[in-house]
Amino acid sequence: MALNTIVQAGDLRKTILPQLADANRNVRITPSLASEVASLCRCLGLNGSSNLRSLEHVVSDFVQGWKITVPRKTSQEWAECAYTFAHQLRGTDTSPSSRRGLELQMAFLVGVRAASETRSNHI
Repeated sequence: MALNTIVQAGDLRKTILPQLADANRNVRITPSLASEVASLCRCLGLNGSSNLRSLEHVVSDFVQGWKITVPRKTSQEWAECAYTFAHQLRGTDTSPSSRRGLELQMAFLVGVRAASETRSNHI
């Protein structure tokens, strides 16, 4: 994945990459970060109609590769992050059904969980 491609995603360059570059910073999954991961997916050519496994892998690779902290959250907080990811990923595309929106939310959560489990297995 080329850095030039990533920085073209707008706010990703201004807000997320500087946070990730700062090794002393404890970057956590938030709705804002979930939105930026969705923007990265769109930059990679993925959208609300993309294969769910592909989306899960991008989320997992992002969380694991950048060593994003996966904090304890309430169900409501996780739901907010997942909803934000799905909403941003769909963009102006209003065609996906409510079911598809839920599938996109689950893809985000499965990706985060996979990254978290992989990291735990390496410790």
